[in-house]
This record gives sequence, C-alpha cells and structure tokens, in this order.
Amino acid sequence: METITRTKIVDVLKSEAYGTTVNVKGWVRTRRGSKQVSFIALNDGSTINNVQIVVDVEKLGEEYLKPITTGACISVNGELVKSLGQGQNVEIQATEFQIYGTADPATYPLQKKGHSLEFLREIAHLRPRTNTFGAVFRIRHNMAIAIHKFFHERGFFYFHTPIITASDCEGAGQMFQVTTMNLYDLKKDENGSIIYDDDFFGKQASLTVSGQLEGELAAMSLGAIYTFGPTFRAENSNTPRHLAEFWMIEPEVAFNEIAENMQLAEDFIKYCIQWALDNCMDDIQFLNNMFDKELALDSLHTIASALQLIVERASVVSTPDDFLCSPDGMLRLDAICMNLIALGETVKGLDKITHGDFLPHYPEIYWSGVMRMRDKIAHHYFEIDAEVVFEVMKNDLPMVKITIDKMIANL
Repeated sequence: METITRTKIVDVLKSEAYGTTVNVKGWVRTRRGSKQVSFIALNDGSTINNVQIVVDVEKLGEEYLKPITTGACISVNGELVKSLGQGQNVEIQATEFQIYGTADPATYPLQKKGHSLEFLREIAHLRPRTNTFGAVFRIRHNMAIAIHKFFHERGFFYFHTPIITASDCEGAGQMFQVTTMNLYDLKKDENGSIIYDDDFFGKQASLTVSGQLEGELAAMSLGAIYTFGPTFRAENSNTPRHLAEFWMIEPEVAFNEIAENMQLAEDFIKYCIQWALDNCMDDIQFLNNMFDKELALDSLHTIASALQLIVERASVVSTPDDFLCSPDGMLRLDAICMNLIALGETVKGLDKITHGDFLPHYPEIYWSGVMRMRDKIAHHYFEIDAEVVFEVMKNDLPMVKITIDKMIANL
C-alpha cells in the first residue's frame, strides 16, 4: 500500500481538493452495498460525521472486503470526489485498503442500533467510540480551551492548587481520605483517635474539595488567578445533582467589588456558550436531537403508565352514576382525575421538549384538548362533571392509548 500522509476526516469533509489522492484511517461504523459497489461509513473521532468510502467490489474482490465489518480498523487510500449523495459534500473512491484489526460481527457489541447508557456502562472500554460519548468528549475539550482562553485574554494566571490536602476549605464537602497506612491494623491512641505518625504525610490528608484557600493566597500576590482542576466530594453520586469527582473553576481576584464579580461571571458564561456554538455545533445538534428523543420516550412511558392506571380504575365503571353513588366511586373519580392531570401535564412537557414538532405527526389525537382537559380539572377541581370524565374515559382514551403505543414503537 502506498504511503500517504493521513488526513483527518474532519479536514477531508471540509476539503474541496477534488481529484487528489488522500489517506484516511479510522473505525468502520457501517458497510452496505451490492455485488458491484460497497459503501463504508468511516469515522476517526475527529468529528461526529463519517466519511463515505466507495468501493468497486469487482476491482478489489468480495473476499478481500469480507473482514471490513462494523468496528474494523482500516486505512484507506483513494481519490477525493464530490459526492452525489445527500448529506455529504465529498466522498472517497477507494483504491487501496489496509486492515489494522477486525471485529467479529457475532461478538462486537456496537452494531448499528441504539444503545442505552446502561448498556454502554457494561462496555466502558468501547464507549468513547459511540456518537454520544465522542460528542461529549469533544465538547468537553472545547470548553476547557474556552475557559483557558477567556481567563488568559483578561490577564488571569492559571494557578495549580494541590490535589492532596489537609484543608477542608471551610467544610465545603465530605472528603475522601488519602493514606498509606494498613487499614486492617490502624494504630489508635487512648481516646480512639487514629495515630498518623507512620502515615506518608504524618497527619490526616484528603483529596481536595476546593482550591479556594490556595487560590485566595495566590490572588493576594498575583492579582487575578483562576483554578481549574479535579475536585472530589465523598457524597452519594448516584443522583442527577451530585458527583464524587468533577472539575471546578474558581477565579480569585484582588480588589474586585461585587459588581465586577457579577460582570466577570456573566462574561464568562457568554464566552463559553458562544465558543460552543462556534466550534461544537455538530456535536451539540446531535446531543440535542438524541436526548430530546430519550426525554420524549420517558414522557411517553409516563403517559402510558397514567393511561394504564385509568384503565384499571375504570374497569368497574359502567355509567357516570357509578362515580357518584358511593364513597368508593368518588375516590375512583378522584384517582382518575389525578391521572388525567398527570397525562395532560406530561403531554405539555412532551410538546415542549420536542419543540412542537412531534405531536403534529399524530393528528388523530386532539392534543390541545388533552392539555386543556388537564387545565380544566386542575383549576376547576370542585366543578368536575362526572359525565364529561366518563365520556373522555370511554370514548377518547382508548385511541390515545393506541396512539401512544404507536409513538413509542416509532421512536
């Protein structure tokens, strides 16, 4: 195979040097085609977008191409040409291949289908190859660049604070302990306190919860500094609001008044957002679309659960009078109304997270009516008409349930 300097796929996709020979290397996302021509989607991590490799099967041979399956690592030489397909400006007409590594289709887990984050947790060594993690890592890199550029352009000094420290920074959080002592044979004094004389530092040490203390000292000599590094909190991280490990930014400025601090924070947020929009749009768009889909599915499952509860509670209701003739009937009406409120509220949220583009694809349901039903019950609870609830329950909700099931299947 002819030796040609590799071009990153992100640069190939921007190139207009049609007719030149290029080399790209990466991992195969998909391969499709016929007996005459094969199309390989190749990605090298430099962008979320793939470059299409067009292969003349008769020229290179089907047997030669067999090992090139999803996950295989290859090097390709070929001519850069203008693409006739949709969604891409260029493609590569392959002339030579080198296979660095193969991936058995029967065992390679990242096939062409959606994978949950829970599943990807089980194959952590391959997660960075997915679009989701690749997008997150590229955005994270760009945010780090933006942070450093912002402070550097404003005369701040990047200050490295200790990772291992004895300071709890005014009790900023529970700390992870760092020790070289044998945890199975800890020496204690007569009061039951651990003796740290033989420990590496000779006293209790922990992973940092904040670089604030050292940052303030540096600001009193350098004028304006910022810290940006790993921070640790020994707190339950199995929630959406807490992480055991994260990176924190802490600017410290001598002589600043509160108005100047507020302006600095506002400028910083604007700068980072603009940097992301200028440099990460493809990744942001992907994550926006993908996570909207996940949120939409969560909402649809919530609606399905509410509908199921209504069906269960309505199973013994034959007429509107069944709601009104006994205390149990009134409790049943109350429970159904609560679920109708939940249903309508979730439909409102679904319409919001899908930017109003999803529900119109299912015009068989009067979605505005579903939302208004929620408002009417919520705001006029003591004026509920049992007959109206009965009619909605018997005549409208069955079609809503069928449609919700269809929407879940389509997503």
